Amino acid sequence: MVSAKKFEEMALALDDTDMAPHFDRRAFKKNKKIFASLQPETLAAMVKLTPEQQSVYLQIPGEVFSPASGAWGKSGYTVFNLKKVNTTLAKELLQLARENISHHKKR
Repeated sequence: MVSAKKFEEMALALDDTDMAPHFDRRAFKKNKKIFASLQPETLAAMVKLTPEQQSVYLQIPGEVFSPASGAWGKSGYTVFNLKKVNTTLAKELLQLARENISHHKKR
């Protein structure tokens, strides 16, 4: 399990990361692009993965990961509960998500 505070600390430890409110969540951004978010009360987290990365994580047993709803999920946004992941996995997800935003090209 990862606490909301720990998830925040890990996200903000990544270079050039800012935190800002986003509806009922805290959004973690690089260059104004959200790569992760957190709803601290429910420990619901979201990360921006590629569809290929998402398909790998969706195979982890125990219903740990699910696609975000609608087009967001189809484009790789993936949700999970911090109660179901450890620190190593949460850090890996944050790093991947941040890299994905950094390499994202405008269409």
